Amino acid sequence: DYYNADIIENLFIYSTFLKINQEEALILKNEIFAGQPIYSDEELIEFLFENFKLEHVLLTKAEKGAIWYATDARQIEIEAQPVSLIVDTVGAG
Repeated sequence: DYYNADIIENLFIYSTFLKINQEEALILKNEIFAGQPIYSDEELIEFLFENFKLEHVLLTKAEKGAIWYATDARQIEIEAQPVSLIVDTVGAG
């Protein structure tokens, strides 16, 4: 594995902005913070803000767009834009 709870938690200590996708959110909920009562994306975001110095979290949701969260409880839902031609998805986030 390329990650474990210690590595992730140590990286989060020094982070103020976190961008994760739905698959990564599941890993955080089910593996990294498995001992915590985290069941939804919103509970995960709340847990991250309460336990780390994060100021912003961007959760990308593929064709469902993304949600940007801030520590002051602001959140903005961003709709996905339709794409007619996909040439290369490398680095697309």
